[in-house]
Amino acid sequence: MNNTCFAYKKNKCNILTLKGCQGYNQCPFYKTQEECHESLRKSHERLSSLDKFKQQTIADQYYKGTYPWLKEER
Repeated sequence: MNNTCFAYKKNKCNILTLKGCQGYNQCPFYKTQEECHESLRKSHERLSSLDKFKQQTIADQYYKGTYPWLKEER
């Protein structure tokens, strides 16, 4: 069990449907908080680089019409 994973909360994994943690060497979803933040930053950077129509399509389909990747720039 590794408590440094971003998904490990309240003694369980919030990503997988497991009661316990498999540990960082067995879990394909393991990331530290820092790695999770960096991954999110990179995805927001990528989304920001798309044209406005593609951004609107993604926002409507996955984010209920909001643009969370633009909030970082403010």
